[in-house]
Amino acid sequence: MICADSSVAAKWAFVEEHSSQARALLRDVLQQQEVIVAPPLLPSEVQAPEMLYDRALVLADEYALPAVYDAISIALAELGGADQWTGDQRLLHTLGGRLPFVRSIAAYRA
Repeated sequence: MICADSSVAAKWAFVEEHSSQARALLRDVLQQQEVIVAPPLLPSEVQAPEMLYDRALVLADEYALPAVYDAISIALAELGGADQWTGDQRLLHTLGGRLPFVRSIAAYRA
């Protein structure tokens, strides 16, 4: 299972920096029939486990994350035992490698 945030999903649809890595990741995941999860954009649209939001608040506080959607995505990956792929350099810089399952799409190698 992998967890993709919006910065990686956008690279699947648009030509951006690291789009080729993001598309290679998607191709590999689909070929291996892995599950792809993503955080819900609006809590009212998706029935997510209550602990997801509780854990997201803890992560946001612990790692001084400026955006709730970052914390929700990371909590979803953590709770599911998934790698979190992101192209968000601000997030990667903020975490400073302290959560090894949060990985840069730039580092993905097919």
